[in-house]
Amino acid sequence: MVAIHNLPSGDVKKLQGQNGYRLRVDDYRVIFDMDGNILYIERIGNRGLIYIMTSVKERIIGAVTIMNDSDVEKFWNIILKNFVPSWDNIDEVEPDEYDLQMLKAIESDPECHQFTPESEIDWEHI
Repeated sequence: MVAIHNLPSGDVKKLQGQNGYRLRVDDYRVIFDMDGNILYIERIGNRGLIYIMTSVKERIIGAVTIMNDSDVEKFWNIILKNFVPSWDNIDEVEPDEYDLQMLKAIESDPECHQFTPESEIDWEHI
């Protein structure tokens, strides 16, 4: 809140191609706009997600958070039925350095080939 209180000083930039501004506060961003002396805060979030997480996506996440598991399962099935892309349209790419490290670990560690059934996972201690 101190960073917002100190506006317009701070790490503030005008957003490209849209109205509003971005305030950088450590690893977080505040997306806001001004109308005279009135400050409209549109979003606050992690720097990696703030630009891709639209308000519609935030509302969906909020709704799912308060749903019971049965309703979430129904919602997930709707997504799978209507929005999952075809595996036929996925581009083939060369593995990057991270992929190569994972493949090497799989080859050298026999436990990487074993999968744990979901029923055996202790979700409370992960």
